[in-house]
Amino acid sequence: MQPGEPPYRILLIEDDEQIVRLFRTSLDPLRFQLTHARGLDTSSLLARAPFDALILGLPASSKGYLAFIQNLRAQGNDIPVLVLARGISAEERLNAFERGADDVVDKCLHINEIVARVRSILRRSRAGHVHKLYYHDLELEVETKTARRPGLQVVLSERETALLAFMMQHPEQELTRDSFLAELWKDEVNKDSNVVNVYVNLLRNKIDVPGRESLIRTVRGIGYMLIRKDPDQIASNPA
Repeated sequence: MQPGEPPYRILLIEDDEQIVRLFRTSLDPLRFQLTHARGLDTSSLLARAPFDALILGLPASSKGYLAFIQNLRAQGNDIPVLVLARGISAEERLNAFERGADDVVDKCLHINEIVARVRSILRRSRAGHVHKLYYHDLELEVETKTARRPGLQVVLSERETALLAFMMQHPEQELTRDSFLAELWKDEVNKDSNVVNVYVNLLRNKIDVPGRESLIRTVRGIGYMLIRKDPDQIASNPA
């Protein structure tokens, strides 16, 4: 994993077990979290779990994948999609791009190059302009730096907006303090700084609603996580 690169969640749709093993071997050292599924009937899985990218592996006889990608886009799902196929024609490649694929890669390429292409579409996705982000009852309008929850609307600072956006782009994942520093502060502060703690507390004070759960949870010894707690576990202390 490169500095500042979060533990991405990847959904791999692939029937070839050898290819699945290759991906696991290549992605595990990068701390990417790989979920494997078969067939195109994955709508419930995509709706249930937040993924950062979809690798769509296709057998030569595969049918329906173009409609699958098109339906994803029609539903407003902008997850980066890499199509992985063997012997795909130039016309099929063009059709995949026109339906909404972000990249089309031949299965004959070395696994390291395929992984590099996955990381490339992830970087492009993160660099793209995000208008609104959602988690549970929290909405963040990035351009206006406005956060909303029921009964609350607050304007954040630029740094608070970036911090909250980073967490909302990786919900329910343990994010280390070092990952926050690398993502938001680059080389501006040293690793011993408590600036992350300070900004998380500022953010909590702005987006927490009295009588409702705090969505930012402290993961002791690690960092923070954006997660909805079970109501029975909510205490007065958000940590």
